[in-house]
Amino acid sequence: MTVGRWFDRPQKRPDLLIRTIDLLLAADPAFEFRVFGKLVPEMESWHASLEVSARQRVRLHGLAPNAELLEAFQTAHIYLCVSSYESFLIAGAEAMGCGCSLVACDSAALPGPSWFAEDHRGTLSSGPSPEALRDAALMEARAWHGGHRDPAGISAWAVKHMHAGRVAASYRRLLDSEKASRGAES
Repeated sequence: MTVGRWFDRPQKRPDLLIRTIDLLLAADPAFEFRVFGKLVPEMESWHASLEVSARQRVRLHGLAPNAELLEAFQTAHIYLCVSSYESFLIAGAEAMGCGCSLVACDSAALPGPSWFAEDHRGTLSSGPSPEALRDAALMEARAWHGGHRDPAGISAWAVKHMHAGRVAASYRRLLDSEKASRGAES
């Protein structure tokens, strides 16, 4: 599954998502997709052009209430990020809090995913191409099918490290430490 403000084309790259999904549909008949967020016309026309069997495996939800997103996060295995850059990847963190693993590009402009995907919590693609993302998603699907992903463990890690209260407490400790070190210098 994936979530995005798809109208923000340079960042969210709906064209890359479409090409990646096309490759995954062809590569693995078990892949199904749920796409959330404000859709752009080319996503809807692409979806309408899919063969019926493929169209049934791709659901375009558009904007959805939080309860619907939560249900999707809880039933999905993989969260796919095709963004060119993100500050934190909030939707990915929320998905991981529900037990999803992550597939994203390995990029300096996406600092979160390299940390999120460590220790069997996801797979990073070798680059921002549809082929690289397809390969990473297929590798991640094999990890799930082989029993190498633990949704409860992924969720526990995400809650421990990315819950808003814990992030705020970490920043508070960092600020307190900085203040203490400045006080020691005087």
